[in-house]
Amino acid sequence: MELTPQMRRYIDLLPGRTMGGLTPNLYAVLAVVVVALQVCLIASLVVLLRTRREALLQKNAMLRALPDMMFLMSRDGIYLDYHARDSTDLLGPPSSFLGRNMREILPPDLVSRFEEAFARASEDPVLVEYVLPIGGGVRHYEARLVRCGSDEILSIVRDVSAQKLADDELAGALEHRVRSERVAALGELAATVAHEVKQPLSAILTNAQACIRYLSDPSRNLTRVQDALRDVVTEAIRATNVVDRTRELFRGREPLVRESLVIGQTIDTVLRSVRSRLQRAGIEVRIVLEPGLPSALGAEVQVQQVLVNLVLNAYDALMPVDPQARQITIAARLDHDSHILISVSDTGRGIAVADLETVFNPYFTTKEHGMGIGLTISRSIAEAHGGKLWATRNDAAGSTFWFTVPAAAVPMYRS
Repeated sequence: MELTPQMRRYIDLLPGRTMGGLTPNLYAVLAVVVVALQVCLIASLVVLLRTRREALLQKNAMLRALPDMMFLMSRDGIYLDYHARDSTDLLGPPSSFLGRNMREILPPDLVSRFEEAFARASEDPVLVEYVLPIGGGVRHYEARLVRCGSDEILSIVRDVSAQKLADDELAGALEHRVRSERVAALGELAATVAHEVKQPLSAILTNAQACIRYLSDPSRNLTRVQDALRDVVTEAIRATNVVDRTRELFRGREPLVRESLVIGQTIDTVLRSVRSRLQRAGIEVRIVLEPGLPSALGAEVQVQQVLVNLVLNAYDALMPVDPQARQITIAARLDHDSHILISVSDTGRGIAVADLETVFNPYFTTKEHGMGIGLTISRSIAEAHGGKLWATRNDAAGSTFWFTVPAAAVPMYRS
């Protein structure tokens, strides 16, 4: 084994030994001993450094835990002694308060709070939070009062101004966020109410204009006038129901009141409200109801709202196509003996495959003056009823929207 120059120097220092008088085995033993000594020395240094670092960290932690100020006071409020990290944290120099009563130093309202806390102080600390003007600003403090003996109180004071500022900033940020969310929610609610009210108002306007035309006609077909006025009443009731549901929502009540619905009658009601518009556009409407269809279970006004939205969407989709090809088909059948499946199909321009799901996103619209909220509301209503709402492309032309609503009761025999 070859010795390093450092090992040879250690061997030369051995008394009574010379390089020439050592055997190879002794060389190896000495080398191992030297290496072991070096390892032990390095390990000792590592342990020492670690111990010093831990001691330093502990010391810093203890320093951070030390209070900013401490005051030893008598039970009647006289300052006996004090400690302060920084004398600038004090209200004044020690000579201005030592030996004096806190009634001469502190504001009267704070003195009352301290006197009350002194009376409750025991071995368990009593917390007093207060504010004082220091250095041209306002500082926030926490004082923990502990009884010392029978006639002394130790007041341990921490300056929590930085923490208070951080808490205020966080509270301000949270308040701003809540306010922004409320504004956004209010805007969405306003859009929803506007969308829901616009449809019955449009129907009222259309029927009122029709009444004027009918009355201006020399023949004066009063039957048609009466039908139009009935539609006006129906749509006015719809608009009133929208406002009532909004009020109930703000009162924290559940707006969904389920009742038994005859789907055929619901579809007829919806078509009456938009009949004039469909007729003027030359749109053919087909209704296909499965024989023996059971009643549905849902809120009548909300189910009508979904169907009105779907029919008017079909109307908009048909406007760009040839008037001779404009057709809407409304069908209903029992689906899996638990839900009624209602579909509204059109022969219009159709929906792009990429938009079959996107059309239900808030504020997404393909209409020039659309609000992009109707289908979002409709899907919410469907889901609130325990149903679904989705769209598909037709093989020939146009699109179909599918809407499910729970069946109220399934007949034992169906034709």
